[in-house]
Amino acid sequence: MAAVLMDPNRAPVAFGLRAVPQLFEELQQPDSGRRQRALTTLCDLMDDPERLYQTVSGGFLEQLKAPLRDKDPPVRTQTCELLQLLSHHSSGRQALLDSSLLPPLSLLLDDPSPSCRANVHRVLNRIVLLSAGAEFVLSLVPKLMLKLREEQEGEEGVQVLLLSTLSRCSRLDALPALACDGVSLLGQKLSHRSLNIRREAAAFMMALSVCEDGKRQVCEQGLLPVLLALLQDEDVEVQANAAGVIMFTVSSSVWTWASSLFLLTWCLKRRRRRRRRGRPSSFTPCELSPPWLKLQKAGASCSSSFPCWRGGVKLQRGTRTSGGLLRPLSGSLPGPPET
Repeated sequence: MAAVLMDPNRAPVAFGLRAVPQLFEELQQPDSGRRQRALTTLCDLMDDPERLYQTVSGGFLEQLKAPLRDKDPPVRTQTCELLQLLSHHSSGRQALLDSSLLPPLSLLLDDPSPSCRANVHRVLNRIVLLSAGAEFVLSLVPKLMLKLREEQEGEEGVQVLLLSTLSRCSRLDALPALACDGVSLLGQKLSHRSLNIRREAAAFMMALSVCEDGKRQVCEQGLLPVLLALLQDEDVEVQANAAGVIMFTVSSSVWTWASSLFLLTWCLKRRRRRRRRGRPSSFTPCELSPPWLKLQKAGASCSSSFPCWRGGVKLQRGTRTSGGLLRPLSGSLPGPPET
């Protein structure tokens, strides 16, 4: 009879419902190699919804507290990997919140292993999807802000996770991040070369600019030029979040005449640039509409004294439309004008 080949990095798996309990029993063994193999096999089993449900509902999560404090770095890393796989599912996130694993897990933010720290950030990024999880992460905001400063030249993925986690929990309460000088730190991230970092930084900034203290710090830090530049960003989400920060800030009582003058000057410069390109010199309703809504209502006319565009069709003053469709002045063009 041919011998059965076993993966040396995996533990043997029992049949049926006995598989998960047996692997958790392996975590009590003194041999770190056996513990690591058991954790690796448990990570593989989490692809099965039935095994995942058995893990979160069978009271096994509390047995992961000891591996989180294990002196062997691979065991700690593999335990965090198992927890981040569980956090992919709503039942796993709720089970983590109901357990006592989050405090020892947060201590691993200072773990020397980069992969272990990355898995901790992934877990925190998912539990903030629940309001109870966001409340827990609020207590970690000072440490997370410190990690964000330390990761300025680090891995891009970790920075994105940090910004996303802080943005979500700051929607619940922005004061902890503001107390850690969050606006000043985000001012540097808004001009980052990475699109993902700019997107998450702009979303984080919008969450901070909702409260009065955040609006004041945005004005004091002189971030209006940076935010206006982001309105021309290649990413729509970055543009929308930057516009949201500007909207919240201009409604503040700390909005100054100098800021208003700067914003007016920027609008006038943009108006002159558009005039040189042959585009309308003022913000008409048709110009402010998104591309998929640039159809005039039935019976409406174009009131701009400059040529304007609707869905790739050039219109002049007085051009009529009917039935929501366009009647071009001199035929349709293949697309919108080149800028």
